[in-house]
Amino acid sequence: MVRNLRALSPRSSRLRAWGLATLAVVLLGSAACRNEDFGDAEPVISVDGAEPQSTPIPTGDPSEDAAPQIASLDAPEVVRPGQIANLRITTNYSPREEILAAALVIDGIDGWLKAEVEALPAAASDPGKWLITIPVAVAANADENDLAGLRVALLGPDDRAGVFREWNPRLDTKGDPISCPLDGDCSDLQCGFDPICGNVCGTCDNGEACNADQACEMVGAACPEAAVCGSRECGPDLVCGESCGECGPGTSCAFGGSCEPDPTAPNVEVVEIVAGASHVCARHITGQVKCWGDHAYGQLGLGDVDRHGDEPEEMGFDLPIVDLGEGRTATRLTAGQDHTCALLDDGSLKCWGRNESGQLGQGDTKARGDDADEMGDALAPIDTGLGDPIADICAGAGHSCALSEGGELKCWGGAAQGQLGQGDTEARGDAAGEMGSALPSIELGGTAVDLSCEARQVCARLEGGGLKCWGYNQDGQLGLEDNDARGDEADEMGAALPAVDLDGQVSALSTRWSHSCALVGSALKCWGDNDAGGLGLGDTQPRGGSPGSMGAALPAVDLGGGSIAGIAAGFGHSCAYFDDGSLHCWGFNGGGALGLGDQNARGDQNGEMGDALPAVDLGPGISVVGLALGNGFSCARLDGGPTPGLVKCWGSNAKGQLGQGDTRSRGDNAGEMGEDLPFIDLW
Repeated sequence: MVRNLRALSPRSSRLRAWGLATLAVVLLGSAACRNEDFGDAEPVISVDGAEPQSTPIPTGDPSEDAAPQIASLDAPEVVRPGQIANLRITTNYSPREEILAAALVIDGIDGWLKAEVEALPAAASDPGKWLITIPVAVAANADENDLAGLRVALLGPDDRAGVFREWNPRLDTKGDPISCPLDGDCSDLQCGFDPICGNVCGTCDNGEACNADQACEMVGAACPEAAVCGSRECGPDLVCGESCGECGPGTSCAFGGSCEPDPTAPNVEVVEIVAGASHVCARHITGQVKCWGDHAYGQLGLGDVDRHGDEPEEMGFDLPIVDLGEGRTATRLTAGQDHTCALLDDGSLKCWGRNESGQLGQGDTKARGDDADEMGDALAPIDTGLGDPIADICAGAGHSCALSEGGELKCWGGAAQGQLGQGDTEARGDAAGEMGSALPSIELGGTAVDLSCEARQVCARLEGGGLKCWGYNQDGQLGLEDNDARGDEADEMGAALPAVDLDGQVSALSTRWSHSCALVGSALKCWGDNDAGGLGLGDTQPRGGSPGSMGAALPAVDLGGGSIAGIAAGFGHSCAYFDDGSLHCWGFNGGGALGLGDQNARGDQNGEMGDALPAVDLGPGISVVGLALGNGFSCARLDGGPTPGLVKCWGSNAKGQLGQGDTRSRGDNAGEMGEDLPFIDLW
């Protein structure tokens, strides 16, 4: 079949005369085709707005500056008749002003089509690269032969082409050709991912819709009454019939102007949240990870040092997924003060962010995730040298730990307070040759089953419900009734390390900045620093650092009854949620970390706990199923919302850690919690 090409009429403003980028799509036809010109037949494959050229494309030397190269080509593997296939090309060709226009070419024919497009920065995390998008239209009468041997190249000055990239899509002819009705009803469900509206309009950008004249136009916050609400043409904050307002996750705006469940909405369920000092990460049910908040050291893993979540249009689809490597997903997360770690589906462990003490386990002190090309496959898995698969992980201010399924435990990073449990204060993981089999295991005199890291200490729950802690102990956070560090000198670990006396077996544990909390039977006990009442005992006296302060002498936290389902310790405050989904928080309340509409600490005076401690209001019908506490803020994973696994955060927000697109604290004033506290837009 002869592949005739003809320029279509320009559509809206998508292909204005930018004079910035050139794309060559080369069609390799049979020898009989190569002597034919374009002709006047309806094009089988075309680029909207392209103009015919009568001279061949000169091919430049790949080493020449005038021959820009393609860094990557993102193109669909399957197309359908009547579809517009968006080709997305990235290039690091510089300067951008010398990239010219775009072309569609038949190899061997003296003629090609040239269209002008815009080159945009590829991403903030990928500096120096430019993104070029070109919509290639596949006619409704196309067959498989028309798609054979397509190639793509960029053109520089004098229209010289660089190295060609092949694109060989498969044509799906089993379904009907894609054709949207002429009333502008261009929805994802009806027209596919890249719809053609009336076979003319093509794919409209976010916030645009295809009108009755078959042109893409901005519709602002309102969708045309004839459009399908919930389609991407309506934008993320759609108003249907100008009455519905913004619909929450898992819902869409119906024609009657009300938000209703959307069966086509993506599954937004978050199954795990973790918090550092000023950043938060969430693991999606699919294993994808997103992080937001402070990014000074790359702890978000997004290839820059820009905060995310502190300005509008930085969350939801605008918040990148953390690149864990080709095909890799996360099965567990942990966050240190300024670094993050993920256990991956293949059993490997990766950490990124701050690394001044070697806490990333890479044999150096270079941060990861703060520059381009440091994540994904470029981020090497940590060689822990554990003999069995990893079962649990934790991270502190400058150290990280991993526990194997067989109970073998290793920690690396800073050791100034003995937190690596090696009987010295030497860091490990900050120089070559210190990881893998060279990294010693920690002896506990028992088998650990799970871990929790404070800033400069580690606690391990043992088989049988025992608990051992080592590292920093100035505030008695080791619970050993003294203030002596453990693990920083010889003969302090193994059987010589005393178990923490809690007068019962520990079933759950959470440690954080300078205090710890544990479930002991049905009771909750907390010890360590207590400056703001984080121990919930009605005073500010620390526990665990003086003789006679632990065991039966350590009071249980009075939470007014109920069965505790989960606990979390933060930077001076603590929270517990119950089987009925209710949540109670106490201790430090700067910025509204307790979510009680003020900044008054709770638990530091008599009469503030038990029935006097209000439950945190997160909205009607909402139940807490997970917690993560940071420095002056709190996050909860929820059930009972529009979809399961949504997240709300409250408290201090100077670095965008609440994920609301601003730096305004929530929970420190009346009218900021409950239904007034939005769910975080993540997926």
